[in-house]
Amino acid sequence: MEEIYRNVSERLRTRVLGLETVALDCGQTENPNAPALALPAALVDIAYPECGDITCVTQQCRVVVSVRVAFRGYPEAADPSAELGLLEDVYNALQGWTDDTLSCLSRTSVTPEVRHDGVKVYRLEFSTAFEEEA
Repeated sequence: MEEIYRNVSERLRTRVLGLETVALDCGQTENPNAPALALPAALVDIAYPECGDITCVTQQCRVVVSVRVAFRGYPEAADPSAELGLLEDVYNALQGWTDDTLSCLSRTSVTPEVRHDGVKVYRLEFSTAFEEEA
């Protein structure tokens, strides 16, 4: 899981130049006591919603990579269309991308979050699979 996070985060840092922050999603946008988050930000999370045995020590795992793109919403947004363009930049950076661990990432959804704090957040989810050996 750590390697997937590290590789996806590095891909976002090098391919999506408008991001101020790329970090593990630890609820930074929900916790009022968390340190201030430099926006726009990409908050990455990894889930294995389905794993199945191939052998006693090898599993096939379906992986969901969630990227929450957060930026200042109305009226603070300097250029809402440019900030929304970050969604396309994240898509372009990750759609079809693969590394030594994962098969190609495939976007499965883009969903806006309902918020009332002046931060606009979209969740992009990408699905992939890999084999993991114990």
